[in-house]
Amino acid sequence: MIERNRVGIGPVDLILDRIKADPRIVIDPLDLDLVERTAHLGWQGEMHDRQIVCTALRLADRGNSIHALTADAEIRASGLVSIVW
Repeated sequence: MIERNRVGIGPVDLILDRIKADPRIVIDPLDLDLVERTAHLGWQGEMHDRQIVCTALRLADRGNSIHALTADAEIRASGLVSIVW
């Protein structure tokens, strides 16, 4: 979307540089653990939504305070993660 100028947030390289420089941003990997959690979540939301929820739950399991920022109705309705927006 950025490369096709569908969102006005700047060039990709600038955004990536800002992400790398901000210690508050953590990129959690899509690894086998997350795939297994997604498969066994017990909630039948869309696959990518389940991956988002499982990432939040995994980060919470590690002791992080996690709140999702989403307008996705299915994630909100699941009640699995705290939503701030």
